[in-house]
Amino acid sequence: MKKNYRWIGMLFIAAATLLCRVPDDTQLHAATANAVKPALISAEIAFHKPGRAIPESYLGFSIEWPLVNQLFTPHYDRQATMIGLIKLLARYNGPPLLRIGGNSQDESSYNLPQTHRLPKFVHVNITDNMLRLLAHVSAQTGCKYVIGLNLGDNRPDLAVKLVQACRRVIGNRHIAGYEIGNEPDFFHRFGGIWAHNSFALYIKRWSRYYKAIKPYLANGQQIEGPAFGGGWLRDVPKFIALEHRRLGIVSLHRYPTGATVKNPRSPVFCSIANLLKNASASSFAHLMLPSLAAARPYHLPVRYGEMNSAWNGGKLGVSNTFASALWGADTLFEIAHVGGAGVNIHFSEGFDQFPGNYDPVYFHPHEPLRVRSLFYGMLVFARTIQDYARLIPVTYHTHLDVKIGAARAADGIMRIVIINKSNRPTEVRLNLPVGNYLRQYTLTAPSITAVYGVKLDGMTFDGGKNGQLTGTSSRTPIWRWTKHGKLSAPAYCVTIAVMKLSAP
Repeated sequence: MKKNYRWIGMLFIAAATLLCRVPDDTQLHAATANAVKPALISAEIAFHKPGRAIPESYLGFSIEWPLVNQLFTPHYDRQATMIGLIKLLARYNGPPLLRIGGNSQDESSYNLPQTHRLPKFVHVNITDNMLRLLAHVSAQTGCKYVIGLNLGDNRPDLAVKLVQACRRVIGNRHIAGYEIGNEPDFFHRFGGIWAHNSFALYIKRWSRYYKAIKPYLANGQQIEGPAFGGGWLRDVPKFIALEHRRLGIVSLHRYPTGATVKNPRSPVFCSIANLLKNASASSFAHLMLPSLAAARPYHLPVRYGEMNSAWNGGKLGVSNTFASALWGADTLFEIAHVGGAGVNIHFSEGFDQFPGNYDPVYFHPHEPLRVRSLFYGMLVFARTIQDYARLIPVTYHTHLDVKIGAARAADGIMRIVIINKSNRPTEVRLNLPVGNYLRQYTLTAPSITAVYGVKLDGMTFDGGKNGQLTGTSSRTPIWRWTKHGKLSAPAYCVTIAVMKLSAP
């Protein structure tokens, strides 16, 4: 049996009868909940332990520079939709932190100089109009930005010009900090001055940039880094030791699978089965542990500055399906459980060769934005940890891809969450102190491969406007229980139960 000590926590799930069906043509061959005997899991919730606090602005997005115009344009109500979605997350956990960068930051320049002095890979033009769009969104939502600077061209003077433009157009109070270079461990792809890239060379050039922009940093603004993409993850503790006085946020990047991996037997092959494995989510927590240990003496937060389901833009039929919602919710809880300061879910639609199949929202030319399943997973997490909740330890044993968590908010409300990523319905037996059961709701879809029809608490973004949920949420009568309870989790669903503990 596999032993899991799990994370977050939230309210107990009173028997959910809603079934998530998987179509016959899926490779998972799931049986319906009323045709398969539920698996039984016993779980112990440490109700009276204080638990780990969740930082404000834990949630965030990472957006390629060229996508600023696409996502935040007023045309087709896209700007209104993004503002609505950002405000929705902010309601539960404070304004999301938006990182503007990615691969494009090392291929971009502010008001692109009309000279031949820049490397040929610099082709993205950052304009004042793009910065004005960011300023408008931050003014409407209260969100702050981490601005990505181009380290690839080795031109600190151009980075200074972008910092000055951001101060002038966006305003210092809306800028949390700056990131010098994106995934420098892969800079050898640029060739030229980076053909013989090394960690030592990177540190030398990174330091030049920091010294150049330091005079223009406002009070409270920080540097986020190193934004390694995997090649130098072992060097993150070394980077922290060298640069901790200049750092404000330690950032890592991770994708558990690869959209371009061809071998279906590979552990990183992008499939629904691989994405839903417990290891897919828990790997984010395990890989963060050395960085957390290195950052702890300097009181530096560590977050995933860029992450999603599969590198190279995600994969249709996997990254855009309901499976991504279950994976996303699970991964967010795993990272929070070990003390991660937050995540930035990446958008790449339309940049270079990356299709953006994993983006939380998507669009076609001349059309509004539409919400994908991954955003529902983010929203489940946000609603679970609302009101300054602390994650309560949960202990259980299971061989299934099932996660159980609980969280207690400042007002005493408990939320217990079961994320059932398996094709088998599950019943969870819990120790429950005396209290009032308030309500129960689910995140569900017609199938694990569904792209549409996702519902959270009976509501959906399908057919909605400007990032608003439509439909009618469920209402559950209040009732009392004592000592023990059994909670039901249908196959391929998330079930959340909300309860109010009696005063001790």
